Amino acid sequence: MHCLTAILDKEVFGVSYREILEASMLNAEKFGYRYTVVPLEDAGLTKLDMLTNSWKPEVIRWGLEDTEEDEILCWLDADTYLLRPFDDFGDFDVALTKGFRRIEYRSFYYLNAGVIFARPTPAAKHFFHKWMRQQARKYHKNDEGNLKIIIDRYCESIDDIEELMVEETLVKILPATTYNAHLDDASERDGSIPYIKHFVGDEKKKFRTFIHLLTGKGEDNVQEMVI
Repeated sequence: MHCLTAILDKEVFGVSYREILEASMLNAEKFGYRYTVVPLEDAGLTKLDMLTNSWKPEVIRWGLEDTEEDEILCWLDADTYLLRPFDDFGDFDVALTKGFRRIEYRSFYYLNAGVIFARPTPAAKHFFHKWMRQQARKYHKNDEGNLKIIIDRYCESIDDIEELMVEETLVKILPATTYNAHLDDASERDGSIPYIKHFVGDEKKKFRTFIHLLTGKGEDNVQEMVI
């Protein structure tokens, strides 16, 4: 596994991205994964670039060129924490995570671009090139919005699908509760332990408490955590 992250070293809600990243890198090393970190400070990005994450598909496309044929690239946002080693999750070129959101009286599934898997295949590289082009066309949309535009061209809804073909690219859709879980996701309460925790927004305030509980109880008891 080749893990890839880009980071802007800043503090949000009292916790720096680097603090979360370094904790995740320690686990990656323990699992035998290599980790590449791309610094964004000197990348010449505008404020809009940072708001929309317009740079993300290009960085992932670059990372694929540094991924060996027998490796899988795992893109991780800098506020994600690698919790346990991955099991085999089948054949794919690109794998995306699907979350569930409830806003007032409306609920829906959505693509979360915080965790993405890709094999270094020509089809995967073509997919990220397509995403780069879409990002350039809709510059004011964020990374997830432009990713959704691409996927929507090839399926009516992501609600009930587990994979689809985007031209020649086999795209697998993985549950975020397992591969990209927020703190309030139900996976641990169901007894399963996610591979990755994503400390989105003000959830970053709870990162140190999470690590303290994890260290004190051990990974086998993650489902007991109530934060």
